[in-house]
Amino acid sequence: VHTATEDSLVCDVPKLMYDSPEDVESMDVVVFVNASFSACNDCQLQYDMSVTPTIESERSTMQAAAAPGDTVNFILVGSGLAAANTAPSITVGGVAATVGYYNVSGERVEGSVTGIPAGVHEVKLQVNEAGFAFTDGTDNVTLTVSLALSGVSPATGSVAGGTVITVAGAGLDAADPASVSVEVCGLRCATRAVSADAVECVTPQRVTVDTNAQYQLVEEDALITAGMLSVYGRVPYKKYPSGHAFDGDTSNLYRGDTNPAVGRSLEGGHVATLSSYRVFPATRSAWDPDRMRSSTQYLRDAQLQGSNDGATWTTLHNITKNPDEGWNQYQVDSAEMYRHFRLACAAHCLLGELELYGTLYTATEATCEVRVQVGNHSSGEAALPAAFEYTDASTPSISGISPPMGTTGGGTDITISGTGFGDASSASGRLPKRSLLWGKGVGKVVVDGVNCTDVRTVSGDIVCTTGERPWHVESSLVVSWPELGNAATNGIMYTYIDRWSASTTWGGGDPPVAGDSVVIPAGKNILLDVSPPQLVLIICEGRLEFARDAGDLELHAEYIFVRGGHLVVGTEDAPFTNQATIVMHGQPYVTPELPTYGAKVIAVRRGAVDLHGVPKSPPWTQLAATAEVGASTLELSAEVNWKVGDVMVVASTEFDMEEVFSGAPMVTESVDHPAPRVGLNVKV
Repeated sequence: VHTATEDSLVCDVPKLMYDSPEDVESMDVVVFVNASFSACNDCQLQYDMSVTPTIESERSTMQAAAAPGDTVNFILVGSGLAAANTAPSITVGGVAATVGYYNVSGERVEGSVTGIPAGVHEVKLQVNEAGFAFTDGTDNVTLTVSLALSGVSPATGSVAGGTVITVAGAGLDAADPASVSVEVCGLRCATRAVSADAVECVTPQRVTVDTNAQYQLVEEDALITAGMLSVYGRVPYKKYPSGHAFDGDTSNLYRGDTNPAVGRSLEGGHVATLSSYRVFPATRSAWDPDRMRSSTQYLRDAQLQGSNDGATWTTLHNITKNPDEGWNQYQVDSAEMYRHFRLACAAHCLLGELELYGTLYTATEATCEVRVQVGNHSSGEAALPAAFEYTDASTPSISGISPPMGTTGGGTDITISGTGFGDASSASGRLPKRSLLWGKGVGKVVVDGVNCTDVRTVSGDIVCTTGERPWHVESSLVVSWPELGNAATNGIMYTYIDRWSASTTWGGGDPPVAGDSVVIPAGKNILLDVSPPQLVLIICEGRLEFARDAGDLELHAEYIFVRGGHLVVGTEDAPFTNQATIVMHGQPYVTPELPTYGAKVIAVRRGAVDLHGVPKSPPWTQLAATAEVGASTLELSAEVNWKVGDVMVVASTEFDMEEVFSGAPMVTESVDHPAPRVGLNVKV
């Protein structure tokens, strides 16, 4: 619709999708206004070939082998191609052409067009009042333009990705940026801007075994969601397609017969190593609600397989017995990388869900080609070999964040230290800016999807102020700027975390009281800075961490269920230096038991529990003097860092297997350090 008033409207009628338009009767015209429509007896349109402009493709000519940017001349021959004293409107690939000549009989039109993007483009001619021309012949009149690339800048970038590169060339489609795609080393380079002679994109990270070991670019043992779905063997039932095996809904069934298999094929230069996989047999009600037969038997003898060519398969694991109803997890003992993975059933497959866990890698060299595609025709594809290189020298690297955590309310000034951030002499200087796409200022620091404000460099470090995080998300950190790319985080994260004692943590209410149960959802982090009263149940899907600045802490509960979350009492790099006590409460035959896990338990399912106290150095040593029966002091031969309250045992003196140790554990009451020996006062 071009224009519309209360009593009229002007619009272009659609193309008639019939092979023999002369046989078509008049078409009714119906006008829709919002949800209402109107029609009238006289509102009809007749499609008539006698008034349709016609291009004779065999007699028309279009300049061949056009290079991007060239002016192309053409001659169109046919009938009705022009109205009296009015030139037709002609476009080629959406670009308006210039009409240089037309005769009043409408049999011949000459013109030219400039600036056509790469690809194969149909010539469209429109005559005022008559409409678009029909092509009479086996082929439409088209113009083919080949894409030409001239260079990439910069030619090196960060292993962690995020480098904004410009690929220069001719034939790019600025009018349709979505039709332009770029690959670097076989990986998708996210397009940011397109002009007729350049495309700008952001490089992906290059994850190999070596780069991941050096920079910790990706999480290991993560759920693999990349790649397209593949089905092997007989085509599955339409009602139970292969996509149901990966849609996250265990009630949707995949069904295959005659030695079927279903899996994932990774694309874009990716391979993976698998550490485990999970299967959920089809529920009884999903496939056989009347007979209520179990479906687990159909997964017995199924094999998880890997392949790099999609033809030769290696078995990674066998399901040797009927799986249980519900989720079943299996470990994969293989470090080999594959591009294709599938679960091959022995005879039939009845599957609710299949999940693959492992590490996704990049199967490319550090120096590789840059490839650009415009549209979907071969003429719109071009590549520059060895045009871009991932280098360590171009990879900024993070070594620390101080402070490492702060509240979700934001406003915490953090300092990110590392190497490769720029000139350390430019104190309080702005990080370099190269691309206008990044807007005013410098690069970005994004924590959990929230932009850090006032980003700047101070003595070679990056300083910024955290923003407010209003939602629960998995922890993430991106430090990037166009000139350098993304910094390798090396597994270092800033944690948005709220204190247990703060009312804001509990929506403005009081912290939990005795007898309460607590759920910490995924993406929520809580710092235990007080010893709460005894709780019934703690479900940790997010993160619960004992505060280091709150002294000795105790946590009392009947059940603690770490379900995909993280319970932390110190870390290997930063051990908990105070006394942490976790007490589980319950009575035999009284306290209800959780299925699978029992009662009075810390249960973990696809989660983690980190308990790291200060290491005892050394963990054992020898006596410097004989400890007589009844002695309350031990003399040691080595300096130790043992503390008052530590529990120890004294082992047997001899290696004689007949000698039996009958002593009880001892508690340290004091530690003296008279040179050259250490004395311990102990209590049995």
